[in-house]
Amino acid sequence: VLDDQDALVQEVDDAYDLLLTAVNSLVLKADKEQLRNAVQIASGYDKDAYVQGSSWDAFEQALEAANAVLADDRATADQIEDALNQLIDAMLNLRLRADKSLLAKIVADAKAIDLSQYTPASVAAFQEVMAQAEAMLDDETLEEQDEAAIKAMAAKVENAVQSLVQTGLAAPVQGDAGVTSSGSTPKTGDSLPAVGMTALLLAAAVLGLRRKKR
Repeated sequence: VLDDQDALVQEVDDAYDLLLTAVNSLVLKADKEQLRNAVQIASGYDKDAYVQGSSWDAFEQALEAANAVLADDRATADQIEDALNQLIDAMLNLRLRADKSLLAKIVADAKAIDLSQYTPASVAAFQEVMAQAEAMLDDETLEEQDEAAIKAMAAKVENAVQSLVQTGLAAPVQGDAGVTSSGSTPKTGDSLPAVGMTALLLAAAVLGLRRKKR
């Protein structure tokens, strides 16, 4: 049309409309490419890595809406931009799950202890702590910022293990340094420490000498 010196006004207007449509199409494709990239990234998110609840539900809804816009050839630039913003906001609001692997191992090791060897009172205290730990393990809402509390609970379980009192003893039986390192149960204790045996032998010797002098 530009090269046609005799072009009519209507022909010029039609050419302008076609050019404007082509320009808008180019802009639309560029915007949709950004949305497509965001959808590709979001689709790779592992559900098990994030706290379940309203934030994950909103993310799934935003991802579904974004895919619908991508599939819509008539989607406007505003619809594409809105879908992109909604998806990005939902991605940013996701919360990573807390790492409870250490607590899970300690609880599993503690469950292996034969509680029949210990006093009812110490077993009751131990079981109370174990119930708290298992409730924390079952809590699906815990996130990264709760990991300090999870570690504190792990230490509490270890302390409960060390505080078990063997039947017939007045004090707690000291177990291994920690159930996490070896996975062993508390030791039942030696029948008589080596130092105590030595002291008894020395006392017997002294008593024998005194009898001889008499």
